[in-house]
Amino acid sequence: MTNFEIERTRNSRGVPERRVQEGYLGDSNQGWNHTPQQDQSVEEVELVRLLRIAWARRFVILAACLVCAAIGLFVAMKQTPIYQSSATVELLGINENFMNMRDVDPNTKTLGSSTAAQVQTEIQLLRSRALVDRVVQKLGMVRPAPADHGTGFLSHLNPFASPRPQKIDPTKSAVDGALANLRIEQIGDSNMLRITYDDSDPERAANFVNMIAKQAIQLNLEERGNLNQRVGGWLSKQVELLRNHMEQAESELQAYSRKAGLLYTDGTQNVADTQLQQLEAELAAAQGARIQSESQYTLAKGADPDTLPQVLDNGPLKSYQGKLVELERQKAELEATMTPENPKVKKVAAQITQLQKTIARERKDVLTRIGNEYNTAKKREALLTAAYQKQTGVVSDQAQKAIHYNTLKHEVDTTRELYEAMLRRVNDAEVVSAIRASDLRVVDAGSPAAAPHSPDKPLYTGIGLISGLLIGLMFVFVQDQKDRTIQQPGHSALLLDITELGVIPSAKASGAKLLSGPPKPEQAPAGPKSLLTMNRKTTGLESAVAASGHSLFTDSFRGVVNSILFSGGEHVAMRTLLVSSPNEGEGKTTSVCNLGAAFAEIGRRVLLIDADFRKPRLHDVFSVPNDRGLLNLLSGDEGSLDPLDLVRETGTERLSILPAGMTSHPLSTLIHSERLGTLLNRLRSQYDLILIDSAPLLLVPESRVLARSADALVLVLRAGVTTVDVAVAARRRATEDHVPLIGTILNDWKPETTGYYGYYPKKRA
Repeated sequence: MTNFEIERTRNSRGVPERRVQEGYLGDSNQGWNHTPQQDQSVEEVELVRLLRIAWARRFVILAACLVCAAIGLFVAMKQTPIYQSSATVELLGINENFMNMRDVDPNTKTLGSSTAAQVQTEIQLLRSRALVDRVVQKLGMVRPAPADHGTGFLSHLNPFASPRPQKIDPTKSAVDGALANLRIEQIGDSNMLRITYDDSDPERAANFVNMIAKQAIQLNLEERGNLNQRVGGWLSKQVELLRNHMEQAESELQAYSRKAGLLYTDGTQNVADTQLQQLEAELAAAQGARIQSESQYTLAKGADPDTLPQVLDNGPLKSYQGKLVELERQKAELEATMTPENPKVKKVAAQITQLQKTIARERKDVLTRIGNEYNTAKKREALLTAAYQKQTGVVSDQAQKAIHYNTLKHEVDTTRELYEAMLRRVNDAEVVSAIRASDLRVVDAGSPAAAPHSPDKPLYTGIGLISGLLIGLMFVFVQDQKDRTIQQPGHSALLLDITELGVIPSAKASGAKLLSGPPKPEQAPAGPKSLLTMNRKTTGLESAVAASGHSLFTDSFRGVVNSILFSGGEHVAMRTLLVSSPNEGEGKTTSVCNLGAAFAEIGRRVLLIDADFRKPRLHDVFSVPNDRGLLNLLSGDEGSLDPLDLVRETGTERLSILPAGMTSHPLSTLIHSERLGTLLNRLRSQYDLILIDSAPLLLVPESRVLARSADALVLVLRAGVTTVDVAVAARRRATEDHVPLIGTILNDWKPETTGYYGYYPKKRA
C-alpha cells in the first residue's frame, strides 16, 4: 500500500483498519476529532492561568495601586492652581472678489480654497508672535529682567560659567510664556474658534483672551487698508504702462503690414491654402489607387492567370470557356465512334485549337491591362506628389508672413483689452479702499474663572491608580514569564487538551540512568540488556527492589505502556507509533528505547526504527552497526532485499532495531517514495508494535511525512525545558497535518517534593 492509499483510507474512515491477531494496542479518538474550538480552549486555559496568577499576587498589585495613587495625589497638591478663561470667535467669509478685485490683487485667496485650510490658517495667525507681542505689550505683562549676579567673585571660580553671560530679553520671555499657555482650537466642523488661555490670575486670563481677539480684528483691518492702498497705486502704474505699450504695438503692426504687402481680415482664408487642401485629398486618393493597382499587378505576375479575379470575372473568357467545354465534349463523343482521321473529328479539334488560342490571347490582354492600370496610377501619384510639394512651398512662404502679422495683431488686441480692464479696476480699487472689513467676529467674550482648572486631583489620583495597576500586573506577569516551561504533571493535558500518557521522573533523582548510549566495557552486563541500568551499587531493600523489577523509573514506563494500551477501543489497533518531540534534547530517543523494552517485557514483538536521519542514535544505544538500514531500503540500493535482513537484534528478548543507514540520495525524495508504505506493511506483518524514533516535529520536515504514514503520534515533552508556546505549536502542527496525537509523555520530571516519590524507598532502613 502506497502513502497515497494510506492517507485515502485514513481520511475516508477516520482510523486505520488494521487488526492485531494476538491482542491489541488500542486507539485514541482524541486526536482525530480535533476541532478549531480546541485551539480556542487552549487560549482560554492560558487566560485562566494568568488570572489565577494575578489573584494569587493580588496584594502586590493592590500595594502598587495604592502607592501610585498616593504619588499622583501628592503631585497634584504640590502644583500651583491654574485658572482658565475662554473666548469664542467666528471666522467670517470675506468676499475676496468684491468689485472684481480678485484679478488685480496679488494677495487674494485662490478659488477652491477649502474651509479647513482657512480655519487652520486663521489659527496660526492668532498664534503668531507678532499678535501675541502686541497683546503682551497692551496688558503690561512684560516684567523687568532679574539682576545679573553672575559677575561676582564665585562666578569667576566656576569653570563652566560663560565668560560673557547672555542677556535675557524680558519681552521674548513674556511672549514665549504666553504662547505656551495659549490654545486655539476649532469647535467641531464649524467656522467657530475657541481661544483658551491658562494663568495663575483669573482676571489676567480673561483679559488676555479678550485682548487677543480685539487685536486680531484691529490688525486685520489695518492690513487690509494698507493692502488696498498699495493695490490702487500699483494699478495706476500698470494703466500707464499698458497705454504706452498699446501705442507702440499698433505702430509696429502698421509698419509690418505695409512692408509685407499683406491685407488680411478675420475669418478669411487664402487661395494657396485651399489649393493645398485639394491637392492633399487628390494625392491621398491617388496613393490608394496606386496601392490597389500595385497589389493586383504583383499578384498577376506571380499567380496562375486562371485564378485572377479579372480573368474569372471576364465576360468573353467565361463564354469562351463554355464553348471550349462543349467542343471538348463533342470531340470525346466523336472519338468514341470515329477515328482521329475522320473529318468531323479533325474539324472539332481545329475549332478547339482556335478557341484555346483565343482564350490565351484574351488572358494576355487581361494581364496587359492590369500592368497598364498600375503604371497609370503610379504616374498620376508622382505628378500629384510634385504638385503638392510645390504648393507646400508657396503656402509656407506666405504662412511665415501671416504668422508674424497675426502675432502683432493679437498683441495689439490683448493690450487694448488689458488697458480697458485696468481702467475699470482703478475705479473699483478706489471704492474698496473706503470699505473696512474683518474676517473675525467675537461671539462670546472671556470671563474670569471661579475655580482653578488644574491640577485635577481626581484625574491625577486615577492616573496613579491605573499606573499602579499596570505596574503591578507587569511585575507579576514578568515574574511568571521568566519560566514559561511545562513543569508539573497534568499541565500539558490542561494546556493541549490531550491525554498525558505518563510522567518519567528525572534519572538523577533516584540514581538510575536511562538507556542513552553503549555501556563501558567494565560496566557491560553479562546477560541481555535490561530495561534500566543502575549507575551505583545497591544493597538490601534497594537490591531486592531492583531485582524484582520495581522502581520509580520502571513503573513510570510501564504506566506509559498501560496508557497506550487503554487509550482506544477493543478492536481498533495501532501497530505503528511515531515518537517525536517539539525540539531536540527532550528525551525522545531515550523514551523510544525504554518504551520498546517495556512492551517487549509484556510479550510484544517490538521493532525500533531509527528515522532521525540527521542525528541517528539508536545504533549507538544498542551497539549495532549503522552501515545499512532504513535509508538503504527506501533508496533501493539493496535491490529486492527483504527488510527483515537489515533488522538487528538488541540483546533484549523480543526487541529488535532497524538502524537509519546511509545513502547519498536526497531525503525529500526517499521519504515521499512509495517504498515507505510497502516497507511498513511488510514490517507490520512480523511485529506486534513498531516504534519510530523521528527527528523533532517542528524542526525537520521528514517527521511530518513519517507521522502521516504512522498510525499515531506520541509527543515527548521535557519538564523545565519544553516551553508552552512550543508545545502548543507542535499540537497545532499535528492537527493541521491530520495526524492522530494520542498523548504526551512528560520526561525528566523532578518529583522530590511530592508524596508519589516517597512511596519508593531511597535507602534501606
